[in-house]
Formats: sequence, structure tokens, C-alpha cells
Amino acid sequence: MKQCLDQVNYEYGEAAVYPVKGGMRSDGWIKELKKQLKDGVQMVVLIIPGQKGKSSLYDDIKRFLLTEYPIPSQVVLANTISKGKNLRSIVSKILIQMNAKLGGIPWAVDNLPFMDKPTMICGLDVFHATNLGKKSVLALSASVNNSATIYWSTCVVQDDVGQEASNNLCKGMTGACEAFKKANGAYPAQIIFYRDGVGEGQVEGICRAEINQIKQALGGLSLADSKLMYINTSKRVNTRLFGGDVGRFANPLPGTVVDAQITDKDVYEFYLVSVAAKQGMSTPTRYTVIYDTIGTSPHLIESLTYKLCFTYYNVSGAIKEPSVIRYAHRLAALVGERGGRGQAPPQPHIGFEQKDPALYFI
Repeated sequence: MKQCLDQVNYEYGEAAVYPVKGGMRSDGWIKELKKQLKDGVQMVVLIIPGQKGKSSLYDDIKRFLLTEYPIPSQVVLANTISKGKNLRSIVSKILIQMNAKLGGIPWAVDNLPFMDKPTMICGLDVFHATNLGKKSVLALSASVNNSATIYWSTCVVQDDVGQEASNNLCKGMTGACEAFKKANGAYPAQIIFYRDGVGEGQVEGICRAEINQIKQALGGLSLADSKLMYINTSKRVNTRLFGGDVGRFANPLPGTVVDAQITDKDVYEFYLVSVAAKQGMSTPTRYTVIYDTIGTSPHLIESLTYKLCFTYYNVSGAIKEPSVIRYAHRLAALVGERGGRGQAPPQPHIGFEQKDPALYFI
């Protein structure tokens, strides 16, 4: 870590190192954490034994830190670094995650559309467990700066198993607007809201209700003049796009957008290919604008959507959907996967929302 940080001339303090006795038993780790976690600790890095998904140690530690201490944590498997292969590369990626978890900006994309006005970009996703013993977890992420790289986030463990439509969105959007005002001195003049995972048959029952909740939140803050664009995002589509000439078809280049001919003429939607397929056929993502009072050129929202695919800090390239959706998904999964074995998913410590915005969950 020192070698990587020195190479990029990044300031850092010495880490305090503590050995933990107890091996695979989580109570020994939690006991040591309780002893060492004090005011002023910025980050906890844990090098744990075992294999991913093969023991409860990771889940127990994450659950404890999520609920008891609002301190970002980074868990590294001992096997990952003990082999010595690609160690500098592995540590560099770990440091990028740590930077983002502390509120840093590892990289950004310039000239984002819409940012000439105070604009908040939001993403919403719901985690559903595979077994009925777990509850649904709704997560909301919202940008608070004009490069859409710093996010305030919240999540709610919902009462009904498998619940998709949320009645908690109004409260979450109110908190997001307040965080935006705290960071910028003013509420957002326009909001671009990406919703993940709603099928065509559920749009009326889920999306319309969520739009009403967002408008209710804006009304409660006297922001009736704030503009809103609500976009449903579908990654599971049967449509395939081809480039090249007839007889020599190829995958379309990343950044390819189709918003005519194959789209529904009565619906404001577009297909975007944001990732180059290394093998097989690339699959576009479909974006359907369900509500829009911003009323700008489709080219601008298409450009913004593509650029947002490059600011997910677990991947040094593009992903299939805007990063704000993936961040909401990561938070919902982090909380939802800690449920089970007779326990409900944990509600993260309120301190994570009250501190300066950071991606503590990636």
C-alpha cells in the first residue's frame, strides 16, 4: 500500500495494525473491533481467513460494522494477497475503493449535460432475496456535486417480503434533497431519476406511484418548480443490435444509441450499448422516459446516460447501466445479503447518512 500511495504522491497516515486471535470465529474479531474503534478512526481494513461465501465471518463482521459503527470498512481475503500474484494491481484497486468510501473522487467524466443548473441524479433499486425468509431492501443513491461523483445514499428494509413498490421513497427523496442543499447551498433545480428493474407490465403500478412520491417530497420542501425526469432502465431485453455490413456483422461500438425505427413511436425511449462485448453478442440497455418536465433534447439525456456508465469505482471502464443505479444496487445487496439464518436484514447506522456523503458500501 505504501508503494502504491508513494507512486501517486498521495498523502496518508500510518495505519495502526492489530492482530486478531480466534481464526474463523467472528466473536474474536468483533471483540477486537470494539476495543480499537475510537473517535477519529476513518477506515477499518480487515484481512480475514477463509473463502468467500464459505463461512459466516464476513457476514458477521459486516453486519456488526453496518449497525454499530458508521465507519467505512474494507474486507480483504488473506488468500487473495498471500499468493503474491498481481499484488500491486490488487492493492491499487483496493485503494481506489477505500478512496471512494472516504468520499474521494478516483476519476470523473467532464462536460456532463444538464449540469449548468443545480442537478441531482438519483438511482433506485430493490433487493429481493431468493428465499422467502428475507425481506426486500430498497436503496436510493443521489449525487450531490456537479460531476455526479459524490453520492448521498439511504436504504430501507421493507416490511413486506418481495415488495417492489415502495412507500418509503418520499422520505428518502426528502433526505436526498436536504443533503444536496447542505453540499451546494440550494435545493436541486432539476432531478434526473433512474429506476432499475421494473418490467413493462409493472410500470403503471410501480413507476407511477413512485413518481407521485417524488413529487410529494418536492412539494413538502416547497420545490414545486423543480423539474423531474424519471427513467425506467431495463437490462433484460431481447433486442440485439448489429454493426458492420451485411454478411459481416459485428457488435456495435460502445456508445451506440438507437432511438428511432425499432422503438415504440408512442413511447420516449432509447437503446444504448455502453460496453464492448469481449465474447458473444453485446446486449443493449433500454431506457424509457416515463415522466419528463425538463423537456430538453433526447440527445442530452442519451449523452448523460452514457457518460454515467464510466463512474462506477469498482470497474475501471464502462458498465451496462449508469453508475448511480449500480451504487443503489450495491447498497441494497450489501444489506439484503446480511439477512437470513433467522435474522432480518440489518438497518445501517444512521451515522452513515449524517456524515459527509461517501460510497461506504461499494
